[in-house]
Amino acid sequence: KKIVHYGKAKGVKIILWTSGWALRKDPKQAIAGFKKLGVGGVMLDFINRDDAIAQKFIENFVAEAARHELVVLLHGVGKPAGLEIRYPNLIAVEAGLGHEYSRASHDVTPAHKLHLAQIRSLQGHFDYHGGSMINEQPDRFQPKRPVVPTQGTRANELATRLLYPSPLQVLAGDPEDYLGDPRMKEFYFGMPTTWDETRVVAAEFGKYLVLARRKGRNWFLAGMNGTSTELNLALNLSFLPKERALVKIYADTPLSDQIGSDYRYSEVGSVFDEPLSIKMARNGGWV
Repeated sequence: KKIVHYGKAKGVKIILWTSGWALRKDPKQAIAGFKKLGVGGVMLDFINRDDAIAQKFIENFVAEAARHELVVLLHGVGKPAGLEIRYPNLIAVEAGLGHEYSRASHDVTPAHKLHLAQIRSLQGHFDYHGGSMINEQPDRFQPKRPVVPTQGTRANELATRLLYPSPLQVLAGDPEDYLGDPRMKEFYFGMPTTWDETRVVAAEFGKYLVLARRKGRNWFLAGMNGTSTELNLALNLSFLPKERALVKIYADTPLSDQIGSDYRYSEVGSVFDEPLSIKMARNGGWV
């Protein structure tokens, strides 16, 4: 309760993390208790099954939470099936091998991260738990604790913010890592979490993806290279407004091939009257 009151004083709502099955006997009573406590929502975890019993429990829980104006996140569950359309308070679902597995596994590779963007993200809001500021090429990566690195370049990791849709974005690692880099602070804190329009700019399954998302009058583009070779693309941006705009770019550098955390920030003015050339390092990205 002290944490809830402290968060309220700071304008922050608390989301409780709990075992889903621990609430299955009387979810209504549990939700009423959460509401009385003053939290903003609940993350159900460790359900670890996808049968009819689990799906019914999840739907009933989300519906009851909606009646109490609480948001819900789901972890340790099967693939999403559109439940958030009926209950918009279901804001994100895991249902994918996310960044947390890098604590003890080599499986969250840039190729896997691209598959998450091209397959998993099509099924609805994805809670990836990424955002690490420690980025390493796969041939230099080793699982570490407590601060867990990601595989791929910094620009590759930044691209996940746009490629993995979720109204609740989670940043892993030490907060000081973000606050200590003004460019990263501007990027993460200024990024919308909901969008008005999405377009596929360029894609080849299993190799690369470039998406454009619009919020109001502003467009945000992100590219991810899921291969171990450098990639050059010419992007057709003819759908953008024909007016001069300030473009802020976060890109790989020649050093990113070896030093994953290295990136370059630049600003240019453009009217997008011709294709935009971009370069992504191996396992790299572009935003």
